[in-house]
Amino acid sequence: MAALRFLSRKGLGASYKVLRTFYVHAIRSLIDYSAICLPNLAPPVRASLEVIQNNALRIILHAPMWTRLVNLRLEGELPSLHGRVTLRATAVVLQLVQRRPELAVSVLLKRLLSRPPDLAPSNDWARGLVAALHRLNTAASICREPDAPCAGYHDPPPWTPPPFRFVFPGEGRVRNCVPALLRQRALARVEALQRWSSTDYYTDGSVTANEAAGAAFVCGNEVVSWRLTPGASVLQTELTAILGALRKIKDNGGTIFIHWVPGHVGLQGNERADQAAKDACSLPNITFHLPDSPRTILAPIVKATWQWTREEHLLLTTEASRSATWYGRATGCVPLPLLPHTPNYVLVRLRRLRLGFHCYDQLANTNPSPCHHCQDQEPSPLHHYILRCPVTHPLRANLNRGFTWTHIDEIDAPSIIANTPLQTLLTTVEKYPPPR
Repeated sequence: MAALRFLSRKGLGASYKVLRTFYVHAIRSLIDYSAICLPNLAPPVRASLEVIQNNALRIILHAPMWTRLVNLRLEGELPSLHGRVTLRATAVVLQLVQRRPELAVSVLLKRLLSRPPDLAPSNDWARGLVAALHRLNTAASICREPDAPCAGYHDPPPWTPPPFRFVFPGEGRVRNCVPALLRQRALARVEALQRWSSTDYYTDGSVTANEAAGAAFVCGNEVVSWRLTPGASVLQTELTAILGALRKIKDNGGTIFIHWVPGHVGLQGNERADQAAKDACSLPNITFHLPDSPRTILAPIVKATWQWTREEHLLLTTEASRSATWYGRATGCVPLPLLPHTPNYVLVRLRRLRLGFHCYDQLANTNPSPCHHCQDQEPSPLHHYILRCPVTHPLRANLNRGFTWTHIDEIDAPSIIANTPLQTLLTTVEKYPPPR
């Protein structure tokens, strides 16, 4: 933690991204390595563990000690360590049970997971860990049998020619090529294949924002598509489309080549496959079931950790917490996007407006310091900066022209932050820093 404080000093100029990356890889990783031992910690010990991340968030976001912690977690995109420990422990159990089932600890965990859930607190490490997994409804997925090969499958002899061959682009890195060049190379490959009277199958997969997944392949006028199990990855959808095409052509004989072609560069067959995969995401029923993968097992836990943080913020908002209400109205609980070309001190000032914490004079009940820009002295320096200070008039430029200076008191200050363009906020705080 001392190294993190040293990096955050003004002279070194470490940005939010650097500080957060250092914390995740150098500090939180130590907790990740020991996560398998931590799910059933006593609440006082767990609270002392949370202090580590709380202090780190204050350093990363340059926030004072009295800033609301749930606001810091949302702004720093770091859920509580309790949720992180649960996620990492589940990942370790999943790897042990499915990859090393012969180990004694794997046998013990699998036996406990197969029993009816006992959610009562336990000091036993294994029972406490299994109880945590049952509360997350992941026990059944972890205990499933590993995927077995198809009936009758056997490894072919090494001298047998492969059933298909992969062809990858060999002219430099794909991400460094412009779309027009990628399209030209792809068309050249397709044209070369057509000279041999080949049958072309175009495959693609798609995943929507709500985790609906689809896969499809196109061959001439034939379009075949499937809706996959929700939560499938993009790689799984693309492999499913290739598998469907291989099953279609396995009885035709001949040599099979699998070519990679760039997407969204104007290849007609590829565009049709892409659209068919997107349409498959909205099919009423799942037509291709995929077994649970580590990603599909861990994804609900990731959602749950963030849901706990959002529910905590919502509870504080309903209890009329000033700071939680401010952050919710000013940001919509959406963290500030990365702005790589913006100076770090400007981002620190902008986050001060977003977090909306009190100045020290307000907490100490002393006479407030005068405004650094207009020398006015008010009980709430931040409200004065946003609502009445003459230098911050651009923040109020979007208000209805019918409002006068006496009516501005009725305007919600965090709503002004939410409705002001980001560039206007950056320009204003860079030239006129808000009160700390």
